Amino acid sequence: MKRFPFEVRKPIPCAVLAIVVLLLLPGIGHTDVLTFGPLTSTTEITMPANYGGFIWLQPQCGGLCPGWLVLPNSLYDAAYGDTYGAPSGAAAVPPEANGPLYSSTPFTFLGADFSSYAANDSFTWLFSATAITVYGYNAQNQLVGTASMSLSPTGYNFLSADIPDVTELIFEGTGYGSAMWLMDDFTYTLGPPTTTPEPSGIVLLLVGLAGIICVTYPTLKQAASK
Repeated sequence: MKRFPFEVRKPIPCAVLAIVVLLLLPGIGHTDVLTFGPLTSTTEITMPANYGGFIWLQPQCGGLCPGWLVLPNSLYDAAYGDTYGAPSGAAAVPPEANGPLYSSTPFTFLGADFSSYAANDSFTWLFSATAITVYGYNAQNQLVGTASMSLSPTGYNFLSADIPDVTELIFEGTGYGSAMWLMDDFTYTLGPPTTTPEPSGIVLLLVGLAGIICVTYPTLKQAASK
């Protein structure tokens, strides 16, 4: 009976550790990267309507509006004389300079690789975008964030963004002619806004310290009681 208080207190650090893990780990977002190389390697195809869980057609047209295309590097380079390609082997091509993308589930847009639609590794006045801006809208059709950058005609560059809680993205290309562009490595997290890396690191540090306490507490307690 005299040992009862000691035996009750001993599991407390482990219980605290379990509670910390259960409460804080769901806040650490899981990042997904959607690539387009797996869809095709030889021919240009229409983007599957629900690829990656996103809607690649304009719903207000009842599916009749032009959809996105997927263009493999081999075909792009052969047709336009370019010497580079999308990182995954194929790129998403919007139906027009202002390409829409929708989701029934809110997500956080973290960025993507973009390139101008070029010819001979150069901008062409017929159709090359020189810059792109991404607009993010929530379920209430409110603008919640934007991200933009200049585009290169000789390769892909990553546009870093952090636009949370969106259900619609509008990609607006500007430049020459029809201002077309290419996209790969679409990066996002589903659900609530992501936890930034710094707090996530702190959480992991605290969990590690709690684990050390959980392992060493019984030994230290027993040594102190002698």
